Formats: sequence, C-alpha cells, structure tokens
Amino acid sequence: MSMQKAKELLGEQYFLVDTQYGWVGDGGFFMLDVLDGGETVQCVLANMMEGTDEWAADEWRKELDRSLLEKALATWTETPLRKGIVEAMLQKSDLKAYAGPNHEVDAPTYSKGRVCIMGDAAHSMTPWQGFCAELAIEDAMIVETPWAYQNHKPA
Repeated sequence: MSMQKAKELLGEQYFLVDTQYGWVGDGGFFMLDVLDGGETVQCVLANMMEGTDEWAADEWRKELDRSLLEKALATWTETPLRKGIVEAMLQKSDLKAYAGPNHEVDAPTYSKGRVCIMGDAAHSMTPWQGFCAELAIEDAMIVETPWAYQNHKPA
C-alpha cells in the first residue's frame, strides 16, 4: 500500500524512523516494512487459525476476508493498531491466507556419506526476507567448522 495510506491506517509514529516494526499478539505476528525508497509499505500477518475449516493436503492458499482477519486478531489486545492491521491487510484486493509448512514426518537424517541437505531443503519455513538463504549459509558454516579442526589426508 502507499506510505500515505499506511500512515493513515496504522499511525504516523511507526514511520518516523526507517525501520521494520513487528508486533506479537495471541497466536500471531504482524510486521510492516517500508519499500521503494519510502513510497510503499508491505505488511505481513502470520497467525494460528484454530477452529477453521481443515485444509486439504494439497491446499496451500485460501481466500482471506475481513471476517477471517477479525477472527485471527480477536484475542489481541483491543487497540487502534489492531483495527488498523485489519484495514491495512484489506488494502490488497486479492488477499490470501497461505498454509505454513507442516512437518508430519521428519527426515531420519539430513546427511548420507558426503551429501547433506541445507537451506530450504532442510528447514521448512516461510520465506520471509530470504531467511532460508541465510539458513543455508549458516548450515554451511556449521558443517564446515568441525572440518577445520580435523587432520585431512589428501585423497
């Protein structure tokens, strides 16, 4: 949404400093970030949706409307920001809810011989801010560190 609309819905005070803001409520998280040199604001709402219709195994997204947003935030403290979050999310005309990763079966191992899985393959999570790429780098560091202390023989 536009910066002006975001200030109107969420409050000017959250845009005085160029930084990301995040709020944690009962069962959820809301984050905003300024993009495009201060022209655009992106908002992300993550929430556990208890008591909703079950998602089919192959279903990854559903339509999201005002009633579901209000239900998702119903147990958050009643503040002007809570109402603003609903209105801000509704600025997107084709708003969708996406299913988060679901681990019903864990891998018995993440390595075999000289091969291991890292990053997105090893860590099933939502791709906020390229976080899975960061985890791949962290994984590589964790795998590499013990090797630095080993006596290696040429192959």
